[in-house]
Amino acid sequence: MHRCITEVCLKSLKLAIEAALSVKQEKAPILKKLRVEIGVLKQLVRLLYELNRIPQKAYFGLEQQLCEISKMAGGWSKYADMHKTKGA
Repeated sequence: MHRCITEVCLKSLKLAIEAALSVKQEKAPILKKLRVEIGVLKQLVRLLYELNRIPQKAYFGLEQQLCEISKMAGGWSKYADMHKTKGA
């Protein structure tokens, strides 16, 4: 389970860097993939907690950070979508 979470984290990091380095017209689909990976990560962390693999305090800390990351990715995605439609 931990290896799977590590892989999803690394994939998310790769997607974030890829989106940051992409031209404006290519950001939106990359950010959509990033948001999916963040959602998967949130579910995996919840599963760890439900299986009693991590303590409640750690779960709440991780969940808070993941929610903030999700909000940032969502805002970035909305901005990229607006920019994509204005540029078309």
